[in-house]
Amino acid sequence: MDERLQKTLQAFYEITHCRIAIFDEWRNEIIAYPKKLCDFCRCLRENKIADARCRACDDAAFLRTKQSDTLEIYACHMGLTECIAPVRNENGVFLGYIMIGQATTENERLSIECTAAQYMEKERASLLLHSVPLLQRQVIESSSYLMTVCAEYLCLTKSIQKKYTPLVQKITKFILDNLQSKLTLLQLSQQFHMSESSLYFLTKKYYNLPPIEYINSLRLEKARALISKTDLKLNEIGELVGICDGNYLGRLLRKKYGKSYREIKKETLQN
Repeated sequence: MDERLQKTLQAFYEITHCRIAIFDEWRNEIIAYPKKLCDFCRCLRENKIADARCRACDDAAFLRTKQSDTLEIYACHMGLTECIAPVRNENGVFLGYIMIGQATTENERLSIECTAAQYMEKERASLLLHSVPLLQRQVIESSSYLMTVCAEYLCLTKSIQKKYTPLVQKITKFILDNLQSKLTLLQLSQQFHMSESSLYFLTKKYYNLPPIEYINSLRLEKARALISKTDLKLNEIGELVGICDGNYLGRLLRKKYGKSYREIKKETLQN
């Protein structure tokens, strides 16, 4: 990670008082500021049951964010506020996550202390809870917006890169360069001089998707990016991503993202 990114995360923390962390697509933390969790969370995770619940809560947030492809502000199992957003590259390919937290409001503190009493002495919980920043809801929402700006910075500076073999990178580039065309498993296998079964194995290994599903996923990611960044109509976008039927493309977008063309456009304008 470059020094500018480290300074960016540090500046974010100094302004918001919230820890900020970046994860790869496999949910491995790759950089954070500060490096350690707050005292309250570190102590909480010393308890095996609490630690398991923390990890399950994180996994659920990662899954929801990847499926919805949007920023989410939510309460963890302890009642602490956390924010998470997806990180994508300029082609809309999913790279990982950016997360901030934890924080709390004055109204939530007493409830959190009571919940923490399951895992530690109440007096200790009350003392350690002071390590969690106390913020107003508006400040939390503003911090989450700044987090999305950091996500855009990651995209622009290419601070997160997928670690793929040269062959996998070539396959992805070929697909992205030919999204307008009708791509088939046979065509791809012939292009890269490999069997269809080998190609299937590669995309399942690196993308967890069969080849055709991976192609369709890239088409929809590109379509979403075009909706967000251009004024093109759905039919025009469909032609650019190889799904010429605008109505069908609209149904696929709603199925994948839970939003229509207009809802995606509206969300972009609001942000």
